Amino acid sequence: MQMASNLTLARTAISCSSCFDSGRLARAGIGMAQPFSIGANYKHGGVAVVSINPGASKDGGYKEARKQALDRFAAGDDTALIDYWTMLAMDAERFWNPKYLARLRRLGLAVDRIAVGNIALCATANNKYPKWMLQNCWSRHSMPMIEALRPGTVILMGGSSVMRDFELKLAASNGGYQVIRMAHFAHREGHAFEDAECERIRVLLGRAS
Repeated sequence: MQMASNLTLARTAISCSSCFDSGRLARAGIGMAQPFSIGANYKHGGVAVVSINPGASKDGGYKEARKQALDRFAAGDDTALIDYWTMLAMDAERFWNPKYLARLRRLGLAVDRIAVGNIALCATANNKYPKWMLQNCWSRHSMPMIEALRPGTVILMGGSSVMRDFELKLAASNGGYQVIRMAHFAHREGHAFEDAECERIRVLLGRAS
């Protein structure tokens, strides 16, 4: 993996305020872009899991170590980006949504072996993610990060009304990715639907039970 590319892309994202300059949106959560997190054992050709947006809450100490690492990174400490990745992996077991973690486990995806990110890198007040923002962040930051990661498979996890457009963009790129669209982990379709959805993805990943 090319660390220099990841550093450059992450620093560009951290310094970006394009979606907020007009005042149409306000930041929330930790108040800055959250670059893709790269597992310690991730390799080119691996799996990148891409959701729509980061959570908007601070939840007390939750995310504080990540915010401190990103603050240091924004101030010029390149080593802090790896600390950010490490803190996110540690937060996974303690704080990530249990449904999301359970799904990753059912898919056979270990946090330390995948890359995790969002189409929109910033959390927004009231969870507002208009189409123009998603498109803007995708073209400026998320897609270049995916290209630098060079995954073999990209799982787009979210509602079809949002993810369909980005599925088409990835399929039309020259990355040669296997692009898999998967329902949001917080769907309301019940256990049978989740069982079938996970089995469908496992088959596509070559990990069918």
